[in-house]
Amino acid sequence: MICAQPPAHQSPVAQRVLVFKGSLDLPTTIEKFGDRMPKLSEFDELVRQGPNKQPHPELVAKKTALPARSGTILAHPAENSAFPRFLEFTDRQTGRKICIDTKQYANQRGIALVLMPGAYTFQFDGNRMLIFPSADPIVIPYFPQFSGWYPYHKDTGVPVVSGGIVDQFGSRPDRFLQRAPDAWIGMPARSINEGNYEEKYVYAFARPSLSQAVFIWEPQLIQKPEERRGEDRKAPRRRIVQVPASAPVSKGQGTSEPKKPEITYQMFEHEWDIQRALHEIDPSNFRDPGPVPDQQKFERMLKAGDIKIEK
Repeated sequence: MICAQPPAHQSPVAQRVLVFKGSLDLPTTIEKFGDRMPKLSEFDELVRQGPNKQPHPELVAKKTALPARSGTILAHPAENSAFPRFLEFTDRQTGRKICIDTKQYANQRGIALVLMPGAYTFQFDGNRMLIFPSADPIVIPYFPQFSGWYPYHKDTGVPVVSGGIVDQFGSRPDRFLQRAPDAWIGMPARSINEGNYEEKYVYAFARPSLSQAVFIWEPQLIQKPEERRGEDRKAPRRRIVQVPASAPVSKGQGTSEPKKPEITYQMFEHEWDIQRALHEIDPSNFRDPGPVPDQQKFERMLKAGDIKIEK
């Protein structure tokens, strides 16, 4: 996983990492993860590679573009139109609506409204999902009226026609906004494995029922290098794998094997969830492991030697 650079001289060091949670629709995403999701601009943590940064393992495994939903809420009226007093976007597949009160911005043109993760709450009311700002929205001036290549707003990552910034890396300095022609409310997504244009695509058109990749911030404690003397600092991450039934099991006769790391049910369940999530977004390259075994079955499999840690 890609981690932010930890502050110096702390023991142990607390840092956040972006963890892949699978492919989910918008209502499920916002209900389960809410303000733990990254801002639209924070997807740079996943895709920009410097001398000491490697891509997220899920990006390496995924061979094609991976649109990932951000925790930012973006709301804009229809092309060349002013904000109404109440903005709503209807999922034509399910009939479900996302709504927000915009009377404070009624009749204003050429702007969009942004709510960062943690700056809004939500409530389900029948087939409607109501968004309630808990802080003033960020007003984005010069919001594009049509899809295309644009610079982007420094603080939010939202493309703008004028007054934005551009990248100092990649084959293009700007970002491609693919927006809905009609009024839209949702969580804009970034294409974080695009290839030639890296993460240059920003998607602001998806219906709420569309499943998109979800990453969330989770805390992680790490040790300072000086506290890890005697350890192999370059040891690869171990993964838990299920041993095929046909695989031979070593009895260890006549040998003294080093003590193996303990496999907990929580570790096993986490690895199983990753495999299942990868299958959801790319079923042609990743098998469906099915429902995760319960703890009793896990213990039987572990005792029988059907589960091991792969270096």
